[in-house]
Amino acid sequence: MPTNSTAVKRIHESMRGAPQLKGAAGTGVALLDAFLVDGWGLVTASGAGISAGVCTITVGVGNDFEAGAVILVAGATPAGLNGEHRVQSADATTITFNTDETGPVSGTITVKYASCGWETIYTGTNKRVYRSRDIGGARRYLRVNDTSATYMRVYGYNSMSALETGSGNFGNALYWHKADSAGSTPMRYDCFGDSMAFLYAPAPYFASGGGADNYTAALPMFFGEQVSDAASGDAWATLITGSTDPYWGMDYGAIGFTVGATGIYVERAAGGSGGAVNVYIVADGAGTVTSGAVVNDRGFGSFPSALDGKLRLARAHTTTTTTNYAARGRLPGVYWALHDNLASYGGLVARDTVPGPDALSSRRLAWLPVGSMGKAGGIFIDQEGPWR
Repeated sequence: MPTNSTAVKRIHESMRGAPQLKGAAGTGVALLDAFLVDGWGLVTASGAGISAGVCTITVGVGNDFEAGAVILVAGATPAGLNGEHRVQSADATTITFNTDETGPVSGTITVKYASCGWETIYTGTNKRVYRSRDIGGARRYLRVNDTSATYMRVYGYNSMSALETGSGNFGNALYWHKADSAGSTPMRYDCFGDSMAFLYAPAPYFASGGGADNYTAALPMFFGEQVSDAASGDAWATLITGSTDPYWGMDYGAIGFTVGATGIYVERAAGGSGGAVNVYIVADGAGTVTSGAVVNDRGFGSFPSALDGKLRLARAHTTTTTTNYAARGRLPGVYWALHDNLASYGGLVARDTVPGPDALSSRRLAWLPVGSMGKAGGIFIDQEGPWR
């Protein structure tokens, strides 16, 4: 059963009302608008009631929501029902969530999938500047240029005064791919995020692979704030990753399947001096991650573990040095699998979820195949949180 935390949101192309990512200008920012800012799949409920701590909302056939997703309720009385809730169960006509409210329910009630709660600072034709609203963070700017068919260009900024004017640039003009070629075929994608950071994970070769499962592998890119181990935090650790190559088959900057530090930047050194810093993403205790490393045996053999049947995971962190891999910050919600060939031997396919091990046992982890040409391995994403 999902947790009650609403900290982490997710979207994929099969969710009702989700934007379609295609090889066409503007489809990338339409997706980011929905996921980060606006929400999607709005519907007016036909009825609602509360019984034994559970609210059931009735919607018309074809307006189904996913169990485990976060929804935003508005217009309800009692007012305590309004706001975000994680769906505990769902079918073709109803959704349920836990509540402390009691009594009858009334009002013109609307329901939609909840966004990450970010804001759009500047907007233009197929161009956006996004920023987190969470005042507990550094709130750096993400500039997105989606005027090309097969990719977006992304930029991180310390500050901005107009759509294309800013200072303190880091991760200048990286590529976030959308599709392998221009066209109207919808692509497969997954995004996960919270109020400070998100992963954008398209599968740009899905169409050329004929929709086969082997071509659901994604190129996960990241923007936002890491989790710092420093007692006073790290004001300069905003991370952006992206490909340095416009060709969709290149895996540079992809979380979980990457080559060295190419396309991976934090805003500045920990003390705040200088400009953008190239960093590596590595697994705790497992050394540097090179191309395809997520496939290889990381010390625990096949899944499930022959020792205790558990899934063995490691947090992912950034580092500026491959001498001792000292952590600069941790990627929120991202876990390396320390087994070999999970897709083959564990029988996992894209979007399978598993219960987390040990301290994560109350959460569901989503399996995300990654790679540049077909499934080369994968990472797990905590889809419920909180990540921080």
